[in-house]
Amino acid sequence: MLNILCAINLFFFMGSEDHPWSQKLSDEVLSKVEFIETLKEELTIVLVVCSDELENKYKVAEFPTLVLADSSGEMIYKTSYLPLEAKPFALHFKKVLKDYRELKEALVCVDTLKEEELEALYAASKKMGGQAQEILEKALKKQKSPYVLLDEYAQLWKTRKRTDPELQLMRKKIEERDPKNEKSTLLHLAMIEFKGLSAKLKRKEDPLIAIRPLKAYLEQVNDSEHRWAVEMVIAQYCMRKNRIQEALVHAEASLSQAPAIAQAEISETLGYLRELELKY
Repeated sequence: MLNILCAINLFFFMGSEDHPWSQKLSDEVLSKVEFIETLKEELTIVLVVCSDELENKYKVAEFPTLVLADSSGEMIYKTSYLPLEAKPFALHFKKVLKDYRELKEALVCVDTLKEEELEALYAASKKMGGQAQEILEKALKKQKSPYVLLDEYAQLWKTRKRTDPELQLMRKKIEERDPKNEKSTLLHLAMIEFKGLSAKLKRKEDPLIAIRPLKAYLEQVNDSEHRWAVEMVIAQYCMRKNRIQEALVHAEASLSQAPAIAQAEISETLGYLRELELKY
């Protein structure tokens, strides 16, 4: 195990010394030279066996669990077993630490960042723990960006019934943040609702219920830039649900409006759909 003193600790929660998956992770990844050499200047591995205090602090619910924490003990990142070999595993943590350092640097001048920069950092912060997400959320709200509300709206779709009135109230609040749809907010809303409906469909329901928000968007919004991509999302969904005729209609619409760079891939999908059509 690494023994160089670093500002970053990698806590390795293994449950017990004979826990099979923890032992596998230790033997096949954490003890390998490729892992140690890649990260020896980055962090110190701290083995944790049966520590209620640390397990409660970092909300460890399974073993093995790996937690990156800074010198103050604040969590940076948490994960369980990853199906990676030693070197890719180490590079994964190296990338996490790179993102973390960039995030910390950005927080120093958060008030000077543009909205799109804040949004990108907020997305990165969601993968980590700590106070960064809270700071960025406040900055985005200060700029009256709909981004954070869209994220909350997506989470509501995961936890509420699709008829919940709070969804409609949240939607209205988001629309008010971008009344002229300058930030493609209506498209983001339609995609969230499409994903939410497709996840909540009951077995006997018509699967095409899920694409209603996307079709409504295409009917109501003149979006020449994204129209082809939305049509393709609908086509791919219909294909997965074995609704080949509907998939063909939307794939053809997508091809007719797509930029040249996307036409070859869409044409390939169309060819596949036509082959499927002949089988049914």
